[in-house]
Amino acid sequence: MNHSPIPESPQEQNLLLGEHTLGLLDLEREAEVRAWIERDDEAARMALRWQQHWLSVSDRLPPEPASDSLWKRIDASLTRLKQTPTPANDTGGAPAPQAPWLWRWLGGGLGLGLGAGLALALAMQVGPFAPQSPQEGTPPVATEVPESSAQRMVAVLQTLEDPATPTWVASVTADGGLQLTPKVSIERPTDRAIELWTLTDPAEGPRSLGLVDPVAGIELSAEQIGRMSPGQLLEMTLEPNGGSPTGKPTGKVLAIGRLVNLGQIDS
Repeated sequence: MNHSPIPESPQEQNLLLGEHTLGLLDLEREAEVRAWIERDDEAARMALRWQQHWLSVSDRLPPEPASDSLWKRIDASLTRLKQTPTPANDTGGAPAPQAPWLWRWLGGGLGLGLGAGLALALAMQVGPFAPQSPQEGTPPVATEVPESSAQRMVAVLQTLEDPATPTWVASVTADGGLQLTPKVSIERPTDRAIELWTLTDPAEGPRSLGLVDPVAGIELSAEQIGRMSPGQLLEMTLEPNGGSPTGKPTGKVLAIGRLVNLGQIDS
C-alpha cells in the first residue's frame, strides 16, 4: 500500500500518532511513523502524550475477564513466537512493529472500541485533539483542587520505547511539594543534563521545574512548583548542561506522565 508523506498539519499529525499508539496502522505505515518518531523529538513527545491519554481511558474501563477462546489465541500466538526463528541479519522486507499496546495483539472489540474513541475525540475536539498550537499538545482538562484539601496525586513517568515500565514516579506531598523518585537508571552523556518540565496551559507552553539528579531524583517545594492539578503533564528532556538555552524543551523526551488524583490525604 502506498502512503502519502507524513502530513504537515499538526492536527493530522496528531491523528496519525493517535492511530499509531492504538496499533491501527498497517505494517508499512507503522514503519514510516516509527522512523518519524525516532528523528523528530516533537513527534516523540506527541506520541507519549497519546499513550498517556489512552492509559487514562483504559483506567476507566471496567475489568473484563478474558474468555477461554482468547486465552487459547494468546497461547497459540506465544507458541508460534517460540517456534519461529529470527534471522540475525535478515534485512528483507519491512520489520513487524512492536505495538505499544495490547490492542493489536488481542484484537476484536477493545481495539475497535478505542478506535471509535479516537474518531470521537477528533469529532468532538477533545483530549489530544483539542485546538492547540503547532508546538504543544493539549492535556486533559485539569480538575481544580479545593484550597482546603490536600490531595494525594502521583504521576508515573514512562518512555516511548517501553511504556509498560515506570521510569520515574512523581508524587505531590502533603505540603504541596513534589518528590520525583527514579525507578530505573537513565544514562546521559557527560555534556547533557536532565530537565523536568510541567505543562498546565498549552498557550504558555512547558515551564521548567529545574534539573534532575538521575540517581537521587529531586524534591521541590510548593513555592517552586506552583499549583498542581490532576491531569497536569510532567516530562523530562535531555538538555545541555545548565538547562535548556531557550527556556523551553529542546532535546529528546526521556519520560512523560500525568498527575492522577488518588484522593485526599489524611492529616
